[in-house]
Amino acid sequence: MTMGLIMLALAAVLIFFGLTERMFRSLRIANWVGFIIILGFAIGAIAPDIFITGYLSVNVGGFILPTIFMAGLAILCMRQKNFLRPMAAETAVMALTIVMLFFFPQGAMWQRVLCSLLIGILGGALAYAVGGHRVSILFAVFGGVAMGELTMRVSDFMFVSGSPILLGSGVAFDAMITAAVVGIAIAEIAARVRLKNADRATAQRALNFEAGRDADLLKRESARPKTDDFSDYFDDSL
Repeated sequence: MTMGLIMLALAAVLIFFGLTERMFRSLRIANWVGFIIILGFAIGAIAPDIFITGYLSVNVGGFILPTIFMAGLAILCMRQKNFLRPMAAETAVMALTIVMLFFFPQGAMWQRVLCSLLIGILGGALAYAVGGHRVSILFAVFGGVAMGELTMRVSDFMFVSGSPILLGSGVAFDAMITAAVVGIAIAEIAARVRLKNADRATAQRALNFEAGRDADLLKRESARPKTDDFSDYFDDSL
């Protein structure tokens, strides 16, 4: 979970300098609330796992908090009457998580880190491509990774190896945080590019408007009859 905790620490620094206000505004929460959420994820990740039975254990920061956060984002999506794309994005991230956790080897530390990075990068890109909006991205990332791991662990326990079910593993936590960072970063870059293009288009329209006004003025001036304002002054017959 080290990689995810480092990213959460960097996010906390960005919040401290007020660089995340725009993102949290889109989520309808204040900066200090975002800081509390990030702190909760960090504390929950390092807290001991909760053992429900001998075959089931749950991590607070890796599964319980993401599930609660996903539910809150789902309510926000429904209030915005935009639930189809978030659900499609979550399904895509969930499918990616299941496939990676089932088939990618995770015996060594570097394999687990690589698996987390692959799920995070691909999942964040998928969440943006399908979901588009920041709320949809976070809903897809947290819900998709959490539900994907749940599906994979239960299926593995029941039909494959019979291994104990661990929800909120270090791989899933790191992948979740990485995917959120990647997805939001892509959304921010895309928004800035669109804004820059819109400013350029606005400036071009304004330039064309001014050029059109100048051309119209010159046309009207050329259509007026030419007279000498001083002709009467120099007329000797007067």
